[in-house]
Amino acid sequence: MIFMSLLMIALCCVLCAAPGAVDMAVFAEAKEPFLRSFLTLATVCPATILLAVCFAISTPISFAIAFNGFMAQFSEQLQGVVAIDGKGVAQVV
Repeated sequence: MIFMSLLMIALCCVLCAAPGAVDMAVFAEAKEPFLRSFLTLATVCPATILLAVCFAISTPISFAIAFNGFMAQFSEQLQGVVAIDGKGVAQVV
């Protein structure tokens, strides 16, 4: 569960052009109320060292398995299209 939360934080950060572990920790701290609205976090937001270690010790295979599980859970809760590039889909009547 913790790793899934870290993946979501990482995804949010990459989408916001903050790809480094330090950036992710700063983002998580700044957006803590928002993140807590849909993530289960410990009593404090993940620190830089936790983010760096989690991504450093994960192998490509373990990351792929975790990411695929995360995306499966994430997509189950969605309806329609999620536009991550700022574009929307016009509905034709």
